Amino acid sequence: MPSLSDLQRQQLIELSKTDFENLHFIDENSLECAESLDLDNLDVLGLIRLNISGTRFEVLRATLLNQRYIYDKLLHDGIYRAAQQEYYFDRDPAIFKIVLWYCRYGELHVPHHYCGPLLERELALWGIQSVIEIQNCCVSHLMDTKSRLVSLKKFENFFKEEMESEPLLLPNSVELEEHLSKDLSKAHGWRKRIKEALIALRKRCWKILDHPSSSFPAAVYAVILSVTVLYTVFSFVASTSERFQRPMTPGEVAFYSAKHPAWYGNRTDASAKIKVDWLTFPDWIAFGTLTFDFCVRFICCKNKLAYFKNNYTIIDFLSILPFYINELLKFFCGIVEFSDSSYFGPAEYIAFLKITLFMRLLRIGRHYRGLQVLIYTLRTSFRDLMLMGVFVALGTLLFSTLIFFCEKSDSQTAAGGGAAGGASGATDCSKCNRQGTDSRFTSMFDGFWWSLVTMTTVGYGDLVPQTWPEPVAMRTLAHFQRHCHTTGERHYCPFRRLPLSRHTSAEQCRHLCVSDIYWTHLTYFVYHLTIGVGTTSTITGRIVGSACALSGLLLIAFTVPILVNHFMLYYSHSQIVHVSKSSVQEYATKALLAKVNSFAGGKVKRMRK
Repeated sequence: MPSLSDLQRQQLIELSKTDFENLHFIDENSLECAESLDLDNLDVLGLIRLNISGTRFEVLRATLLNQRYIYDKLLHDGIYRAAQQEYYFDRDPAIFKIVLWYCRYGELHVPHHYCGPLLERELALWGIQSVIEIQNCCVSHLMDTKSRLVSLKKFENFFKEEMESEPLLLPNSVELEEHLSKDLSKAHGWRKRIKEALIALRKRCWKILDHPSSSFPAAVYAVILSVTVLYTVFSFVASTSERFQRPMTPGEVAFYSAKHPAWYGNRTDASAKIKVDWLTFPDWIAFGTLTFDFCVRFICCKNKLAYFKNNYTIIDFLSILPFYINELLKFFCGIVEFSDSSYFGPAEYIAFLKITLFMRLLRIGRHYRGLQVLIYTLRTSFRDLMLMGVFVALGTLLFSTLIFFCEKSDSQTAAGGGAAGGASGATDCSKCNRQGTDSRFTSMFDGFWWSLVTMTTVGYGDLVPQTWPEPVAMRTLAHFQRHCHTTGERHYCPFRRLPLSRHTSAEQCRHLCVSDIYWTHLTYFVYHLTIGVGTTSTITGRIVGSACALSGLLLIAFTVPILVNHFMLYYSHSQIVHVSKSSVQEYATKALLAKVNSFAGGKVKRMRK
């Protein structure tokens, strides 16, 4: 029968086998002194029992002592339960496993399914500074979630500040009550009722003007204003086309020439044109509507100075002003805009300000989350856009310089080669003559335009690397032809499949030897092999063009996804925020309705907004 010491020794060996990683903490001395060990005593085994929110961990004290500050913080923050011989912590047990990994191996690694800010806060409770201790393989996930959280908070604050900036134009509820109490305290009787009605009317009018979703009249007014803006844009575009213009009548020519004789004195009735009548009258209605909107907003706003400093107010004013200025010029000075397609005068310059009509569409679109998110993305991605602009500028400068000097030197080489060939008395076959030996890149500004269009993958084709008139095979043939003329042998035109000679007739050509025909087809093959590549000088220009196009593709592939990712992040978050706000409002409405029905006996069907 085995003794007690043998049983204890066997239990220690089995314990070491079950925890192979901690085997090195059990030495021979502990085995020799097994008779005096108490296996139920955690201090004897060097273990610490931890209870992390109900999940128990038994950890070797030596493992925790690898990170001394974690061990000290554990003893300081833990709640010791003597009955269970354990330390209790109200923390996340899953993240505590990361702490154990750090204590065992001395490296901080984090799974990617944890939120970065939450993980950072939890690790700080254990005395670990994740930003300093985390390994490079995991730092990108931690910083990405942190930067995403910061970006989304800025995104929410931006729209919150934009909504809170409206009280500059219309007082909020607190300011409205204070303003109302001050005014009403001074008024009595019918004056008090009039002031109450005016304040309520101003508030209601502003909601109709600037909040289309507040009521049905506001939605109708928004539709009318949108149609008006779209019509003014169409009228402005149509006024530049001759299809929407008519010749002036003799009476109109006489009227306008009396106002401006220097302009109309030498013109016939058919030369001067004016906008068709069915566009003129609706213009007055449309711009009258926009003017009415501008004036009503000015009357309803509280702070007039803040109203005029608003960007939308400036756009509204600049979109209306050119119409009235041009009408005044037409009536008093006889100057009609776009009356002559070949002339661009002061009326046309003033009409150019109507481009702000397109910007007026932003007022309509600012109520759509997609456009708001797009504008915010462009604002926050300014550094990324600047980086892309720097890359485009560097590429444009590099490739424009290369293509200019390559094409310039190639054109001179080709011109010199052609002159030398003509002086040597080579063949004058008409099909061998090619044109276009001058470079189309007259300056580096042309190179800037070409490289920019190429890098952005637009490729208008107005500027391209040229193919010069002497390919490699043609130069070889010219040398062979000079040899044929000196020896009296035949020469051949590579543009024809049959050998030709100036000194032989068509009948004699039928009796050419096989070697002559073989040489003809060989040179024809070599010519078509090299003509696809071009000249030796053209190769450099096309290599530069290929490199420019590939660089543009890489530039777009590297930079555009950054903007797309930002937009998708903000847009998806805006959708979530909108749905959550709608759900909260719906839940609050239902709760309020249920509370009211509890007193009204279930007679209330819906709540008024």
